Amino acid sequence: MNLCRSALLAATLPLVLSACSGGAPSKSQAEGALVRQAETALGRMGSVKSVENFGLAGCKEDRVSDGYRCDVSGHIVLNLSGMEQRRPLSGAVRFSKASGEWTAHR
Repeated sequence: MNLCRSALLAATLPLVLSACSGGAPSKSQAEGALVRQAETALGRMGSVKSVENFGLAGCKEDRVSDGYRCDVSGHIVLNLSGMEQRRPLSGAVRFSKASGEWTAHR
């Protein structure tokens, strides 16, 4: 009887653990990750003023790296040394999660 329970546990454990990972990022989590990425890249030279019409679609688990690849759309509005610049957000972005926070990788 114990052998059957062990086999059942071994068969279901990967399913349980994958359910705990939570899947792909939500729209707000992905947007936040892109804002953090932009702010890190800008450093002291500027800041993110806003994100306009952000879209997230087609998220699929990345088979090469950890995380998910998602198509993003919209615009990010930057404040660069007092000048406002609006830049497009488009194309595939990989999102990974570490320490409970999503990170964007371009």
